[in-house]
Amino acid sequence: MSEVATDFMQLTIRKPLCVVKKRTAMQTITKYLVLLVLCLNVHLINAQDTIQSVNAKNKTKKFGERTTDGLVFAIGFNNAIIEGEDLNDSPYKFGGSGFVELGWAWKTRVFKNSNALRVKYGFSFMWNKLNIKDNLYFNEVDGEVVLEKFPINVTKSKFRTTNLVFPVHFEFGPSKKIERNTYIRYSTRKQFKVGIGAYGGFVLQSMQKLKYVENGSKQKLKFKGYNTNNLMYGLSSYIAFGHVGVYAKYDLSTIFKDQLIDQNNISIGLRFNMD
Repeated sequence: MSEVATDFMQLTIRKPLCVVKKRTAMQTITKYLVLLVLCLNVHLINAQDTIQSVNAKNKTKKFGERTTDGLVFAIGFNNAIIEGEDLNDSPYKFGGSGFVELGWAWKTRVFKNSNALRVKYGFSFMWNKLNIKDNLYFNEVDGEVVLEKFPINVTKSKFRTTNLVFPVHFEFGPSKKIERNTYIRYSTRKQFKVGIGAYGGFVLQSMQKLKYVENGSKQKLKFKGYNTNNLMYGLSSYIAFGHVGVYAKYDLSTIFKDQLIDQNNISIGLRFNMD
């Protein structure tokens, strides 16, 4: 075989080896490029997260709602302080005399960035009931309302006023501070609070109910339009934990107007405030 033929065969054998080496090099370069792109993407994502986190920290946090609202419900015992008489000598039963209050209240922080002092205000319907004992009932003569003996034994003698009042309380007490990325708010849930305030409103109706038995049959009498004050006002306070508290109120206005002897409602019970 000639030298030319031998050289040609050697070139023919070497050429595929060179092609293989070139392909292997290209694959390696491609792999490194892909890894480089992936690393760059990861760094970019981490950088964006860091920037967002810094922006969130540097952003001024806003305080939550300054005013909240909720249902108010109270129930308890009611009686009257009579001028010149001791409460123990009251002609009204302690167990059967009571009050009920149902309304809606708003609560507003006094200070913009603090919850140390709040103002509570709203409206309520209030029912005050006196259960009269010793077979007595209210009788009105020429505008004077007095207690007199009923000629027949009564099984029930009750006097009730229906009122619409507008209470206002200053509320003190600790609160829990809740911080989030973009806002701050305060919560009085499961916290002690004290409220001191007053109320004023209107007497919508006054009514007395009598029940008795006459000649073997049950009788019922209703009397309306007693000489009650059209306006009512008083002082109230509560001590609460969370949504439940002890509640007391005293009417500075008298039950009946222009009387020789004044009578003022006084009440104590439980107050439920779902604010």
